[in-house]
Amino acid sequence: MNPIDQKLQPARQMGLVERLPYSDHLHNVRWNNGTDQLETVTEFAFDRVDLDLAGEDETAESSVSISDASSAILRCLYWFRAAHGNDDTPQSRLLAVAARAEALLWLLNPSESRFANLTDIAQAAGITKASISKALLTFKDSIGLQLCSGKRDYARDTYRSRAESCGCCGCAFVAANA
Repeated sequence: MNPIDQKLQPARQMGLVERLPYSDHLHNVRWNNGTDQLETVTEFAFDRVDLDLAGEDETAESSVSISDASSAILRCLYWFRAAHGNDDTPQSRLLAVAARAEALLWLLNPSESRFANLTDIAQAAGITKASISKALLTFKDSIGLQLCSGKRDYARDTYRSRAESCGCCGCAFVAANA
């Protein structure tokens, strides 16, 4: 028996990985009991590469608890229900509720919406774009949704601070939104 076989005899019997004196620093060598030969063992972390390419630190949770899903649906339903129409008729209120639902769909998945933008949704519901936009922004802020459509979040703060610092004539805008 040659010296290498003598050295590998215990590892061969136990099927353990053993680093050989002539192996490099990247590869482990193992005895394959099925073929009675040495083979290199490559344990490349393909999952880690996928995560790095996606910009993620850990694998995402693949399931959501039923209570979390129910809570999310309920928050959306309560937000829909809080809509007010142009007048006090039930039809006007239902149109405003439908506008909120369609606006949320447009925000989350625009390709599934039948409308190109919030202006089209508002026109179909007979309400102003400003009212549906404000409701959608308020809802986004209340749930911490970081999706961006249209202007950036910091634009609201910039517009507000510029209007407040205007001081030109005591604008109605400043008084109404202070």
